[in-house]
Amino acid sequence: MTTKAGYFDWGVCMSTPATMQAATTHFSESGYVIFTSFCTGAETSSLRAQANKLIGDFHNARPTSSPASVFTTEEQTRKMDAGYFLRSASRISCFLEEKQAGDDASPAINKIGHALHDLDAVFGPFSRQEKVRAVAAALGVAPAVLVQSMYILKGARVGGKVTAHRDATFVRASEGVCLGYWWALQDADEENACLWAVPGSHRDGREMKRFVRGEQGMVFEGQEDADAYPEDRYMALPMREGDLVMLDGRVVHKSKENRSDKSRHAYSIHVVAGGLEERGWLRREEGFPFREL
Repeated sequence: MTTKAGYFDWGVCMSTPATMQAATTHFSESGYVIFTSFCTGAETSSLRAQANKLIGDFHNARPTSSPASVFTTEEQTRKMDAGYFLRSASRISCFLEEKQAGDDASPAINKIGHALHDLDAVFGPFSRQEKVRAVAAALGVAPAVLVQSMYILKGARVGGKVTAHRDATFVRASEGVCLGYWWALQDADEENACLWAVPGSHRDGREMKRFVRGEQGMVFEGQEDADAYPEDRYMALPMREGDLVMLDGRVVHKSKENRSDKSRHAYSIHVVAGGLEERGWLRREEGFPFREL
């Protein structure tokens, strides 16, 4: 795996202010920064094990005659069960992979979301530990409100692509600042569908479409431009297990299908400055507020 611009050792950043400053400068200019060796092997193993438990519980509890929602970024409003998706803001919900390996009693899962950080005994403490808060503070978001979490799976040979998008389309901060954390829980490279980003796209000034609650359910408003960037503008972001990439909510990124024999698991959270826009899809049930990181 070749080291590219934008990779900074987390331990060095914490002990060397000049290195942390270089990392934050890169984030400001490029819209992403990767902190290598952010997590220990014990931490990544613990998160993977807990995700496997949640998936096992889901399969054991789900009647075969009542399939869960299928998640796909290409046709969100048509392919997802809107009610199931909206309720997931306050729950731990599993979403099925669009493509499956066959007639399996335990179909492949695409992701688990979106309240792991508040409801799970393993993901909760991990999401709110001091070093996670330190990253937000270093990037200028403090206090930060933690609004969603996702365990993302790209299973070997069935992992679907995630089309070009900006996270701020879906996580609309009232004060305009959204940060995405994305931890590699397994090695992620070009073979098994690592992330790809368009450096500097967070500063292009283009209008973003918005994913909101409309009269007919969830709809996109505004003009979409995330898929307008040519392939040569994208940069692959290969990562080792335990690395963390921070993404500005406005930076364009995507991932390809995983047709390799290697799975690619990740954990992601989003934090915002202030709160969320009123019309966004993320809305908690009464008595279950979003809390600070």
